[in-house]
Amino acid sequence: MDTRTTFAYTTGTFHLIRPGIWKEERDNGSPFNFIEVTRTTDYIELYDADRDLKARLYSNAGKWYHSPSHAWVMWPGSNGNWV
Repeated sequence: MDTRTTFAYTTGTFHLIRPGIWKEERDNGSPFNFIEVTRTTDYIELYDADRDLKARLYSNAGKWYHSPSHAWVMWPGSNGNWV
């Protein structure tokens, strides 16, 4: 059974609210809602339709899909872990 339900990073957390639904709570702003798109042994990929933003949560950091560069990059303060 996969026990990854909360990812804490430098300035916030991602919480699994119910199967397939995640909420990002940030220290400096309003929360954002995500749907789970993919779950692998390496990461969980999430999608925020309101912002057209993809995020991947790894064991030691988060990354988002950066449209201009078409690459997965770490956001400032994305170092974190599963808790």
